[in-house]
Amino acid sequence: MTLMEFAQLLGDFSDFFGAIAVVVTLIYLAIQIKHSAQSVQIAAAQSFADVDNSLVSVINLSRELPDVLHKGANGLSELNGGEAIRFMAFHDQVVVSIYASFLQWQAGTLDERLWRTFDSALSSLLNQTGQKEWWNFRRHWFDDEFQAHVESILEREEGKPMHPKSFSG
Repeated sequence: MTLMEFAQLLGDFSDFFGAIAVVVTLIYLAIQIKHSAQSVQIAAAQSFADVDNSLVSVINLSRELPDVLHKGANGLSELNGGEAIRFMAFHDQVVVSIYASFLQWQAGTLDERLWRTFDSALSSLLNQTGQKEWWNFRRHWFDDEFQAHVESILEREEGKPMHPKSFSG
């Protein structure tokens, strides 16, 4: 074997081992990206759980808000000026949060199971007269895709009421 042949052989070996190193690196990066995506989904889930908990706390800590929400569910005409503002502002916050989860879901950073929970909550929320009126008043805030999604929910009328019938009265 001549020196040139030996050099060629070494070059071929280094190309071969370099290719193996590239494949191993790509596999490692794919695993890291998968773990990173899972971390993003977990963080998104925790963030949305925190938002939900804060909304429930707002209702539980307020003396007036539960009654405003109950009256408003029957229609915005049931509310006086200040009550209507509280009702609208509360639903602004709730639906903007659900919209954010919709965008996260579309981007693939929100777990499908968590999105279904938010979607079911939206469906139940919009199954009430006052919330439908809220939607008609605020729909222009949202992009066409979210509007179409909400409209499909309203057309199907498949949401369960937010509260048992025994609470309405």
